[in-house]
Amino acid sequence: MAAGQLSISDQPPHTVRLLKIVDESVPAQAPSITTNIPAQAGIGESIPLSAHAAEDSVPALTYTWDFGDGVTATGTNTVHAWTHGGKFMVQITVEGVDGVSYHTSSTVNVTGTVTIPAPERYTPKP
Repeated sequence: MAAGQLSISDQPPHTVRLLKIVDESVPAQAPSITTNIPAQAGIGESIPLSAHAAEDSVPALTYTWDFGDGVTATGTNTVHAWTHGGKFMVQITVEGVDGVSYHTSSTVNVTGTVTIPAPERYTPKP
Protein backbone atom coordinates (compact mmCIF):
# COMPACT_ATOMS: atom_id res chain seq x y z
CA MET A 1 0.00 0.00 0.00
CA ALA A 2 1.33 3.48 -0.87
CA ALA A 3 2.06 6.11 1.80
CA GLY A 4 -1.00 8.19 2.69
CA GLN A 5 -3.48 5.41 1.80
CA LEU A 6 -5.75 3.60 4.22
CA SER A 7 -7.40 0.24 3.75
CA ILE A 8 -10.00 -1.39 6.00
CA SER A 9 -10.91 -4.99 5.27
CA ASP A 10 -12.62 -7.98 6.84
CA GLN A 11 -15.42 -5.91 8.36
CA PRO A 12 -18.75 -7.60 9.14
CA PRO A 13 -21.75 -6.32 7.15
CA HIS A 14 -23.92 -3.58 8.65
CA THR A 15 -21.16 -2.23 10.85
CA VAL A 16 -20.57 1.39 11.70
CA ARG A 17 -16.98 2.46 12.34
CA LEU A 18 -15.64 5.84 13.33
CA LEU A 19 -12.16 6.72 12.19
CA LYS A 20 -10.27 9.78 13.41
CA ILE A 21 -7.32 10.89 11.33
CA VAL A 22 -4.91 13.28 13.01
CA ASP A 23 -2.42 15.30 10.98
CA GLU A 24 0.39 15.79 13.50
CA SER A 25 2.26 18.14 11.16
CA VAL A 26 -0.27 20.86 12.07
CA PRO A 27 0.32 22.19 15.61
CA ALA A 28 -2.65 22.25 18.00
CA GLN A 29 -4.04 25.75 18.53
CA ALA A 30 -6.46 27.55 20.81
CA PRO A 31 -9.57 29.10 19.27
CA SER A 32 -9.45 32.78 18.37
CA ILE A 33 -12.12 34.42 20.57
CA THR A 34 -13.80 37.82 20.55
CA THR A 35 -15.38 38.87 23.85
CA ASN A 36 -17.87 41.52 24.87
CA ILE A 37 -17.30 42.31 28.56
CA PRO A 38 -18.28 45.80 29.74
CA ALA A 39 -15.88 47.82 31.92
CA GLN A 40 -18.70 49.31 34.08
CA ALA A 41 -21.87 47.95 35.67
CA GLY A 42 -24.34 49.00 38.32
CA ILE A 43 -25.21 46.93 41.36
CA GLY A 44 -28.14 44.65 40.51
CA GLU A 45 -28.03 45.56 36.81
CA SER A 46 -28.35 42.57 34.45
CA ILE A 47 -25.32 42.82 32.17
CA PRO A 48 -25.06 40.78 28.94
CA LEU A 49 -21.65 39.21 28.23
CA SER A 50 -20.61 37.23 25.16
CA ALA A 51 -17.72 35.37 23.59
CA HIS A 52 -17.54 33.94 20.07
CA ALA A 53 -14.93 32.01 18.10
CA ALA A 54 -13.82 33.53 14.80
CA GLU A 55 -15.13 31.65 11.75
CA ASP A 56 -11.60 30.97 10.49
CA SER A 57 -10.24 29.72 13.84
CA VAL A 58 -10.16 26.38 15.59
CA PRO A 59 -13.72 25.45 16.64
CA ALA A 60 -14.61 26.06 20.29
CA LEU A 61 -16.29 23.33 22.33
CA THR A 62 -17.05 24.90 25.73
CA TYR A 63 -17.23 28.41 27.19
CA THR A 64 -16.86 28.77 30.98
CA TRP A 65 -17.35 32.14 32.72
CA ASP A 66 -16.17 33.16 36.21
CA PHE A 67 -17.62 36.53 37.29
CA GLY A 68 -15.22 37.08 40.19
CA ASP A 69 -17.95 36.99 42.84
CA GLY A 70 -18.25 33.23 43.27
CA VAL A 71 -20.74 32.80 40.42
CA THR A 72 -19.95 30.90 37.21
CA ALA A 73 -21.83 30.20 33.97
CA THR A 74 -21.38 28.37 30.69
CA GLY A 75 -22.21 29.22 27.09
CA THR A 76 -21.33 31.82 24.49
CA ASN A 77 -23.88 34.34 25.79
CA THR A 78 -24.75 34.97 29.42
CA VAL A 79 -26.19 37.64 31.70
CA HIS A 80 -24.91 38.51 35.17
CA ALA A 81 -25.83 40.95 37.95
CA TRP A 82 -23.40 41.72 40.77
CA THR A 83 -24.98 42.12 44.22
CA HIS A 84 -22.41 44.55 45.65
CA GLY A 85 -19.94 47.10 44.41
CA GLY A 86 -16.25 46.62 43.72
CA LYS A 87 -13.82 45.65 41.01
CA PHE A 88 -14.44 42.13 39.72
CA MET A 89 -12.14 40.10 37.49
CA VAL A 90 -14.34 38.39 34.90
CA GLN A 91 -12.57 35.40 33.38
CA ILE A 92 -13.52 33.21 30.44
CA THR A 93 -11.97 29.91 29.44
CA VAL A 94 -12.77 28.46 26.03
CA GLU A 95 -11.81 24.87 25.27
CA GLY A 96 -10.89 24.30 21.63
CA VAL A 97 -11.40 21.17 19.57
CA ASP A 98 -7.61 20.58 19.57
CA GLY A 99 -7.61 20.40 23.39
CA VAL A 100 -5.92 23.79 23.72
CA SER A 101 -7.72 26.41 25.84
CA TYR A 102 -8.07 30.16 25.35
CA HIS A 103 -8.10 32.27 28.54
CA THR A 104 -8.76 35.96 28.98
CA SER A 105 -9.95 38.26 31.74
CA SER A 106 -11.32 41.77 32.11
CA THR A 107 -12.04 43.96 35.11
CA VAL A 108 -15.59 45.17 35.64
CA ASN A 109 -16.08 48.12 38.00
CA VAL A 110 -19.44 47.70 39.74
CA THR A 111 -20.84 50.84 41.40
CA GLY A 112 -24.03 52.13 42.92
CA THR A 113 -26.16 51.51 45.93
CA VAL A 114 -29.00 49.15 46.69
CA THR A 115 -32.09 50.64 48.24
CA ILE A 116 -33.73 48.32 50.72
CA PRO A 117 -37.30 49.35 51.42
CA ALA A 118 -38.32 49.89 55.02
CA PRO A 119 -40.22 46.95 56.45
CA GLU A 120 -43.96 47.26 56.58
CA ARG A 121 -45.30 47.79 60.01
CA TYR A 122 -46.63 44.56 61.44
CA THR A 123 -50.03 44.70 63.03
CA PRO A 124 -51.21 41.46 64.60
CA LYS A 125 -54.73 40.41 63.78
CA PRO A 126 -57.01 39.81 66.74
